[in-house]
Amino acid sequence: GKASYREGAIPPQESRRTPEQHEHESIHGQEIWERMQQDPSFLPSRDQAVAVVHRSLGGGDSGRLLYIAERKDDHPEEAAFLNAQLLNGGRELRHVREVLNAEYIRALGDYFVQRISAYGGTTEHPTVLLEVGSGDGRLVHFLKEYLDTKIPGQFTIIATDSGKAAVGTRFPVEQADYTDALQAHQPTIVISSWMPQGVDFSQGMRNTASVQEYILIGETDGGACGHTWETWGVPDWDNEDPGEDYSQAPYEKDGFQREDLDDVSKNQVSRTDDFDSHDPKNGSVSRTVSFRRVVEAV
Repeated sequence: GKASYREGAIPPQESRRTPEQHEHESIHGQEIWERMQQDPSFLPSRDQAVAVVHRSLGGGDSGRLLYIAERKDDHPEEAAFLNAQLLNGGRELRHVREVLNAEYIRALGDYFVQRISAYGGTTEHPTVLLEVGSGDGRLVHFLKEYLDTKIPGQFTIIATDSGKAAVGTRFPVEQADYTDALQAHQPTIVISSWMPQGVDFSQGMRNTASVQEYILIGETDGGACGHTWETWGVPDWDNEDPGEDYSQAPYEKDGFQREDLDDVSKNQVSRTDDFDSHDPKNGSVSRTVSFRRVVEAV
């Protein structure tokens, strides 16, 4: 049967918040968002990141908006408020997928501390981490800032982006296509946050001999990141290729093993989260997943 990344997810439900509560949360989220835009070095807490998503119908409230739209006659005040919120705030998050927060950076940074140690990173031979598709460079900036407090000099981390999305940078980002970046830097660890949907960068990572591990951040297993089969090893039976062998995922054939980093993922907040449909403490639809080289390719 077909696998779905939303399998088991709670469907949109009628909002448990009043229009007044939504307005209060929207104002708070707007203040945090404005601070993030004015001060690129500001990293919000997870609760503040959730508030940013709440303020935007481009993000967390989208599922509930669809629900309300179907029953707008029964919820006219809330529907009117949500529509106004969409027009005023939703567009501002259109280029933001992952709303980075302090708890997530600490959890991901602590994971990298362990992995850098495992790969023998020292001040004489620092472990090279490379992010491809870095966008504005925020993730690498905050990771470097954190790792410098833990293992200074034992790593090098580089942000790269092709520039095709024209997102604009807030921190240093080397302009390079992911294939050129891999060849130039020969990293041990590669990071890709919200790989474009239907596109696969992971084969290039696995084909790079220096790469021992790559980290994918975003929706998994057929969501809005990467290629369903080539990246995640989930067959897309609607577009089945008769010549393809679906008995083993491509990453497994290449000698890589997957590990879902649940202790890291629980801190995530993404633009597409609908925190009115589930408890925010349950985590985001965005996940952090590791693929490690364990054996030679089949």
